[in-house]
Amino acid sequence: MKRRLYGELNPAIQRSRYRHPHHITFPLILVWAALQFGLFNRGGWAGAIFGIVVTLLLFIIVVLHELGHSVAALHYGVPVKQIVLLPIGGVAQLSRIPENQGRSL
Repeated sequence: MKRRLYGELNPAIQRSRYRHPHHITFPLILVWAALQFGLFNRGGWAGAIFGIVVTLLLFIIVVLHELGHSVAALHYGVPVKQIVLLPIGGVAQLSRIPENQGRSL
């Protein structure tokens, strides 16, 4: 059985109007950060806001990093299929392997 990934096929993944699929657990990561820094460490509202801001900044850094990979791939003429963001980082999925292996470094 083929694993279903996006939008209308998998209710855990929602599509925004900009056609960027995002998993329903992303807001849960923000809730976890708010609880971890706010409630569990007795940081109050300031700690909760700090946890959310730090988590969002980390997410933005990972997005910018993967966009850098995509820009480099496009510079060398390699199309990018998609960027997948994971809890451990991200992956810029290329449509093919570059012909010159030195460019992949």
